[in-house]
Amino acid sequence: MRSIRGNAVFLTLAVLFSFQCRKKSQDEGILAVIGDRVITADEFFRRAEYTVRPPYCRGDSPQTRSIVLNSLIAEKLYALEEGDSGALARSPAFQRYIQGRKEQFMRQILLEEATKGKTMPEDSEIRGRTSVAGREYRLSFFTVRRENVGALKDWGVNAVRPEFFNDLHERTGGLGPPPERIVSWKSPELPAVHKALFSGPLRKNQVIGPVDVGEDGYLMMRIIDWSDRPAVSEREMRERFDSVRRRLEEEKKQAVWDEFVFGLMKGRKLEFQRDPFEKMAELMRAIYMPTKNSRDLFRLDSLRTGEAPGRLPIDSILAEIRSNRMEGLPFFTFDGRTWTVSDFLKLTASHPLVFRKRRMRPGEFPGQFKLAVADLLRDATVNQEAYHRGMDRLPAVQRETIMWSDALLAAYHRHRVLKSRGKAADSAAGADRNPDRTLGAYTDSLFKANSNRIGINVGMLESIRLTRIDMVALNRDLPYIETVPVFPAFTARPRLDYGRRLDRPRADAASRRRSGGNP
Repeated sequence: MRSIRGNAVFLTLAVLFSFQCRKKSQDEGILAVIGDRVITADEFFRRAEYTVRPPYCRGDSPQTRSIVLNSLIAEKLYALEEGDSGALARSPAFQRYIQGRKEQFMRQILLEEATKGKTMPEDSEIRGRTSVAGREYRLSFFTVRRENVGALKDWGVNAVRPEFFNDLHERTGGLGPPPERIVSWKSPELPAVHKALFSGPLRKNQVIGPVDVGEDGYLMMRIIDWSDRPAVSEREMRERFDSVRRRLEEEKKQAVWDEFVFGLMKGRKLEFQRDPFEKMAELMRAIYMPTKNSRDLFRLDSLRTGEAPGRLPIDSILAEIRSNRMEGLPFFTFDGRTWTVSDFLKLTASHPLVFRKRRMRPGEFPGQFKLAVADLLRDATVNQEAYHRGMDRLPAVQRETIMWSDALLAAYHRHRVLKSRGKAADSAAGADRNPDRTLGAYTDSLFKANSNRIGINVGMLESIRLTRIDMVALNRDLPYIETVPVFPAFTARPRLDYGRRLDRPRADAASRRRSGGNP
């Protein structure tokens, strides 16, 4: 975790966890209505909790919750003012970005559907993991590249004898003694490594491996020493049991999902055309290597400030592709269809490449580029299945899509309002600190003009509780890593003195029943 603004933290969410906090959204009530837009309690909570709130609305007071809701409603009003016919909405880059956001969410819903009811671990398995969940291992380790894995086979059973551990490290290309590290149950290890260390008790000097760690090869580990912190109180035992259960559920969910995707991909073959691939690898290296997988083919920050809607950092690469007449070249064949360079670029416009290795040497890029393209086509195949099941028509998907579209349209409209008043392009930063100083009159006019189109469930708002810790929730293994848009700093208004109450009619009806039907 890294600090931001003193007390905020980055929270990295895996694919499996990211959907957990939102999967109940279809069952939750509507918190606010703004014309044909709605804000659910789930959206309110995520927008307040999964990104940094401005100083004027941190905490969990009634006033803070009112400011957060007013900010979300103001965002909708700004988006409605901008409309769907302006420069940003017509931008192909914007449209492809929103399409990518929608499809990413559809894949997450398909994951839930495909794994539902198949992730519950056995109690015996939970107890077995719980018995070692308090352990902390000090171990030495080294990685064996796949091309050197023959050395493990040559050594046979000796490869797992502790007295040969250091020799094996040297024979597989290692220099000096193997590195050491401390690993506990909470350490962020790869699932295969975590399972190898915490599936049962291990003894001192025991050698574990080879553990398949994907493209990096195989991991060999030797237990130098270990300590144990047993759960003593009933609360500790319950928390540890629940922690183990959740981790096992995630492992099983990932295994079920991998099997499901394997079924979709079975029989589909990918073959690259050598010359176009080598040229494209060189061009893409210029984009991805300097930024270490920044995935910024579409610059979200340009939309937040309203600058140059639709411009892409890849534009210079496209110009070079056009000048070399590469657009129509066959790039690869997948599932019997030939994809041109142009076809590939259209796909990456809505699904930026995700590299399995975040850090790589220049010589590794071509191989990792192939894997990134393969993962891109895998997700495109999953998208087809999601569309086939009609997931693009689900209310949750439509709300998620509208949330991202409105957030960017509203930010762009704010930029245009500030610009029309002679403000500098970077004045949005000042508006974030004190939006009422720069936007107060305009925002108030939108609240007043649209008051009869706004409804608020005040009772539901009062029941929501927020934390006092600023967090930024990220999904680093997905094409789009932010789980929610940045906080909509459009107003610091603490009053709900407009619109109508959505919960009042029900209360009035109950009152009439108690009084025998009299108003």
